Amino acid sequence: MLKINSAFFKVFIGGVVAAGFGFLSSVILARTMSVEDFGRISLIITLSIISFTMLEFGLGNALVVYVNKRGSGLNRFGVFKTILMKYIPVFFLLSIFLVVLYKIIYSLSWLEVIVVFLSSCCFFLHKILLSVNQANGDWTRFNILQSGNTFIKFVCLLLGFALIYLLGETNWLYDSYLYALIVYGITIVLVGIFVSEIRAYKSERVPKAEHSEIRSIVIPIGLANILIIIALRFDLLLVAYFLSEKSVGLYHAANTLAMVFPLVTKALMSIALRESAVSERLSFLNSLKNQNKLIPFLIITAVLVAFSSNILVKLVYGANYEDASTLFVLLTIGYIGGIYFIPLESYFYSHNQSNLLKSKLCVAVVMLSLGFILVTQIQEVGVAVAVVTSKVVGWCVIGFMVLREIKLGKVDEKQFS
Repeated sequence: MLKINSAFFKVFIGGVVAAGFGFLSSVILARTMSVEDFGRISLIITLSIISFTMLEFGLGNALVVYVNKRGSGLNRFGVFKTILMKYIPVFFLLSIFLVVLYKIIYSLSWLEVIVVFLSSCCFFLHKILLSVNQANGDWTRFNILQSGNTFIKFVCLLLGFALIYLLGETNWLYDSYLYALIVYGITIVLVGIFVSEIRAYKSERVPKAEHSEIRSIVIPIGLANILIIIALRFDLLLVAYFLSEKSVGLYHAANTLAMVFPLVTKALMSIALRESAVSERLSFLNSLKNQNKLIPFLIITAVLVAFSSNILVKLVYGANYEDASTLFVLLTIGYIGGIYFIPLESYFYSHNQSNLLKSKLCVAVVMLSLGFILVTQIQEVGVAVAVVTSKVVGWCVIGFMVLREIKLGKVDEKQFS
């Protein structure tokens, strides 16, 4: 396991706060709307995240790796800033193309189209600002942006509900939440600009010698990100396309509750990504030798979740969401397993992006192919089964790659025993 230090605790606590407010936001939506309306707005939020993640193309993570691989410095930030400024117009144009596609497939209203477009653009800018602080190892600013993101979302949704409640116009609640999401997106960008010292990094010409290095980092990570979003977010799109909005609501509720476990995985990835970029292969791989000690605790956690799922779902969302308990158990298994494998995966982000790309390709292919088959057979449960199966395949691939590193002599096998 990665050495536990102050940076880990800072990011972990920040992740707890961020996930807490994100979870409360989901509870507000689920508790104040019908299951069908909750499913619809969950689809809108998911489309925004998909657009942002696909078109951001891993530039945030690439920034962290690029800046730290040969030691941080203003010049490397400046070079990357030049690339980002050229890419932003491309991002906007591609975002327009995607929202038009979404409108055709899911019959979005114009207000929903605006929400998806603006949200994806704002998420992109916020992610880059977050990555600047991550690359610097400035975990205080990183946590402010990470926690502030979901806190602002929570406040905006709460104000949207309060306004409708005071006016007594409950028929406008769905639209009120859409406007709240627009305000939320714009606000997190403004806060990010204020918190981050982006003016310190002046744009610089990209030297020819840097072109190949940047491409070698960005392209594999970007393609891997697209495959990741297919594996992690297209499940809800399958449910939305083939099933009802109620099914979407149940699935999203279960997934949101299960995502309490990525608190640990996200903190591990944030630290591990930077650590793997600044560390030698041997020393970083050796730091993972204690991962095996987690296995008994992860198994116990999975068993406890399985036996308490029905109670947890009804306690959080109410009796209307009782059918989501089975989905919650299945999706939780996938997230719990990630706690073990995420640090291993971060090694390939920094040192062997092609292997990372291969693993994510396997995950995406399994998720899509199995998801399309099972969604028509056992509905939303089939999609959840496809998600878990694809993750298991990904873990097997990562494990195989680590064993190959051992076989090639890049790390002592005893370090993993």
